[in-house]
Amino acid sequence: QMPVQNCNHLHPPPVDDLLPQINNEINEKKKEEMEDYCSNSAFCYKHRPSVYPDEDDMYSQELQADMATVFKRGLMYKGIYWPSLTNSFHSKHLEVAYLRYSHRQRQKSLIIVNIADLVLKISLMAVWASQRSISSSESLKHADSIIWSVCSMAANGAICVLGWWRCFANNYLHWASICTWVLLNVQAFIGMGLGFTTKEDLVWYVLFAVFVPYAMLPLPLRWCMIAGSLSALFHITMIIAIFIEAEGTDENTRECFIRRIIGNTILYIAANFAGMYTKYLADRSQRKAFLETHRSTETRYRTQIENSKQEKLFLSVLPDFVANEMLRDISEEEKKGSFQVHQFHKIYIQVHENVSILFADIKGFTALASKCTAPELVKILNELFARFDKLAAENHCLRIKLLGDCYYCVSGLPKPRSDHAHCCVEMGLHMIKAIRDTRHKTKV
Repeated sequence: QMPVQNCNHLHPPPVDDLLPQINNEINEKKKEEMEDYCSNSAFCYKHRPSVYPDEDDMYSQELQADMATVFKRGLMYKGIYWPSLTNSFHSKHLEVAYLRYSHRQRQKSLIIVNIADLVLKISLMAVWASQRSISSSESLKHADSIIWSVCSMAANGAICVLGWWRCFANNYLHWASICTWVLLNVQAFIGMGLGFTTKEDLVWYVLFAVFVPYAMLPLPLRWCMIAGSLSALFHITMIIAIFIEAEGTDENTRECFIRRIIGNTILYIAANFAGMYTKYLADRSQRKAFLETHRSTETRYRTQIENSKQEKLFLSVLPDFVANEMLRDISEEEKKGSFQVHQFHKIYIQVHENVSILFADIKGFTALASKCTAPELVKILNELFARFDKLAAENHCLRIKLLGDCYYCVSGLPKPRSDHAHCCVEMGLHMIKAIRDTRHKTKV
């Protein structure tokens, strides 16, 4: 058993000799953890941006080098370099984080595409209605076109609602994009909507269906290339099939048809290449912006953690009401620009009467320290002092100071208490029990 007693003697030299060794081992441990973190993280930078040009250039070079290693590169096949068509990251964790980061923007773009298509159909219906007298016979004549237009507009509205529903968008947004692409192509191939011309003359709408996946739909570049190529191929095939089925075409009509096919093919190829170029560069820029944002967020988070650790260390040395006053004064002087570390000589002294002081140390700690290694000793003290702090809060005591194996606490401040002596006695009894439990737990 390790009873708590009043400490009226000095600590033996062996304990003081162990403290530098403990500090050195702790610092080396922190250094090793930081090196491991830097080697495993793609966003660990040795320099932060500075106001000096040379340091900014160094930072830019390091950032570009990190960008080159973060993105996936192409493959070498039989001595030929095949560039990658995607801008995906090497790290799966970063790729998932980027998809979450850009989710809201991709969700809005899908809704905008369907709204634009819906407005287009409504406008074409309005133009069609303004050029004709609406009658029952006219309505029956174009009943199939009216039904198709209403159904396609209802499909646009349903996709908008599902795309806005966050639960659906988080898991099935790509399926909504595919449905949008299918709807656009079916409209272009059938051409039954009100205001639409013949299927051969819907090149403008097919160009819209070809370019939209690249520019607006939240799909990977490979999927966009497949979608754009299929849209163009299907429409050209459909035009050729319609021409073959037609009879009685003369030589001039055939030449016009050939020129038309060549022109449409060039338009579709140009639209696909323009979409690929736009999609690739836009995605690359967004990913670079994400890397900067991710790095800044990570740096800020690490800074907050370090500040929290420093604050906890500061509060472990001084009472909170004294530490808060010191931090407040330092903050005010920093805002004024007059704070200097070596000239901070303000003394914080407060007078408290009618308090009880408990000053205790661990009996036999010197012998224990000689038998344990430095990490084991730190572990034991950390376990013990953590329980002491919890007991101090329960018994209305305030821990003032730690010195080796000594624990120094006071009852009756910052708020006065009439039973401060009783609280100190209870604290001492609980400390004896805590030492016994810690000794049993750590087996020392």
